[in-house]
Amino acid sequence: MSPLSDTTNLASGVSKVELYDHIGSMMYTTLPAAIIALVLFTAAGLFCSAGGMNAAQANLICDTLKANFHINGLLILPCILVLAVSVFKIPSILGLGLTVLVSIGFAMVFQHIPFVDLMNFAFHGFSIETGVSVVDPMLNRGGITSMTELLVIFMLASVLGAIITSSGILEILAEKVLLRFIKNRTMLVLMTLIYCYIVNFLTAGGQIVAIIVTEQTFQDAFRQMNISRKVLSRTLEDAGTLSAPIVPWGVATIYVMSVLGVGTEYIGYCWFIFLVPVFSLLCAATGRGMWNAEDEPLFQSKKKLQS
Repeated sequence: MSPLSDTTNLASGVSKVELYDHIGSMMYTTLPAAIIALVLFTAAGLFCSAGGMNAAQANLICDTLKANFHINGLLILPCILVLAVSVFKIPSILGLGLTVLVSIGFAMVFQHIPFVDLMNFAFHGFSIETGVSVVDPMLNRGGITSMTELLVIFMLASVLGAIITSSGILEILAEKVLLRFIKNRTMLVLMTLIYCYIVNFLTAGGQIVAIIVTEQTFQDAFRQMNISRKVLSRTLEDAGTLSAPIVPWGVATIYVMSVLGVGTEYIGYCWFIFLVPVFSLLCAATGRGMWNAEDEPLFQSKKKLQS
């Protein structure tokens, strides 16, 4: 099995056992981070809010939508299909293609929009004039043309990432600096996290590049320290995947800013992204959520040690 296929076992789907094993290992870092982030966001919403909800404006938005669209419970089905594609591991082309077809059918049946207009909306974006200033900006958006800037930035970032990777700078950084600090499993996980961040920031949030390059660089170190590859895989997720939205010049960041209509100040509130690596290091330091190459847990309870 190649390093790439082993690292990206979630995508390759070599076995359901490995998939569930990987998901289980991620719970040690993502679940506590998600709970703490939820508490922080709840506290921020309760104590740092700029004001309460404007009920009159909310009612105006709902009334405007009802006046211009036929809304019923069936229209949530495309959203459910998107979730089902992920939950049941349906091939993306098949699953998303089915979702698109259902959405087109619903738009033609319930909203009475001609097929030609739907294709025009898909390319140029949806456009409507409701006469309500707060509603129109919410609806008049989308389309392939709106993604042109993002696509150009993505292509340029991919070219930059390829240049940096091919130059050998990252290999020198790892071999001459980071790998020399690895003396125990905690430092091993720490250096892996740092290297993921470095690659992501140098390649404008190139998650795939960060995951593949880091795996190929640190796989021997994990093998020598007898640490399970699912720990390596989880560490790559904790840093390589999650850090993309906090790269100020990254494609993921630009997408978030364009969707939410905010600037890079949102990065300071990505508490989940900042908390997950902390728990990754805690797992490495305590042995909880850590396994050796034989898939045996490294954490030993006091009862086991006494016995």
